[in-house]
Amino acid sequence: MNYQVKHLKLFEPLNFSVKTSSETDFSTEFEEQLISFVNKVPANSINPEKSNFLTEKKYLGSKANDSEENLNQILPGDYFFVQYFLDEKDFCDKNKITTLLEDLAEAIFLEALWQEIKFADNIIYARKLKEGKFAVFQLFVRIIKNN
Repeated sequence: MNYQVKHLKLFEPLNFSVKTSSETDFSTEFEEQLISFVNKVPANSINPEKSNFLTEKKYLGSKANDSEENLNQILPGDYFFVQYFLDEKDFCDKNKITTLLEDLAEAIFLEALWQEIKFADNIIYARKLKEGKFAVFQLFVRIIKNN
């Protein structure tokens, strides 16, 4: 598929509750959730192995309320950003979600390679939101903005 990778300037942090349960994957229980991954693909790889984009998965929690103090965050800054909508039946298919996230990560990686943009670190944030009958999956990768 063709995904539109956008440059996103995040001005406020996105806050998520520090999770104490054994949650490891996105679920239908929460409206908004965050998972991070470590990208192990070398920066100039022209034929990356998709599974290497999403290693060391870590569940970072669900949408935080305003009174919480212990938070996981996507911090303000410059990001490459891409999103995709899945309907309810596809949202329950973990293999479909994994494939989608790998495809989104690859799209960001290839766009960065094409534009000669460098990543600030090797962290990929995957955020899931619920909008009506759809789940929206968003990937954020912090970039070093060229001047």
